[in-house]
Amino acid sequence: MASAQHPQAKHYSTKILVGDFTGTTQDGLLDGALGTNSKCLGPRLMRVSKNTDSGFQVVDQDYSSAHGAWAFRGNFSPFPAHLKVEVAKAKLRNRRGDVVAVSEPAVVRFTLTPVA
Repeated sequence: MASAQHPQAKHYSTKILVGDFTGTTQDGLLDGALGTNSKCLGPRLMRVSKNTDSGFQVVDQDYSSAHGAWAFRGNFSPFPAHLKVEVAKAKLRNRRGDVVAVSEPAVVRFTLTPVA
């Protein structure tokens, strides 16, 4: 599935896999991994936002690891927290600078609730 802008580029989907939450509501650590083609696992810009009365507010922003792992640290209160994790689109280029693959952006929304 090549686009008109990058006729030779292959497009790969990206899935955001949510792993675990540890810590407290004021200082929590949320982690997971990216599920995509191995070519697209380099550092990808990501961010997590929480839903507030005035819309989504960014809690943390960072790059995923070279192998797709990611983690965010921040204030996720109040619980239950309605969160949105996003990963940016990535373009992979060859030595000549031509775009050869495009990893599509992804968003996952979920509710973080405490477990008794």
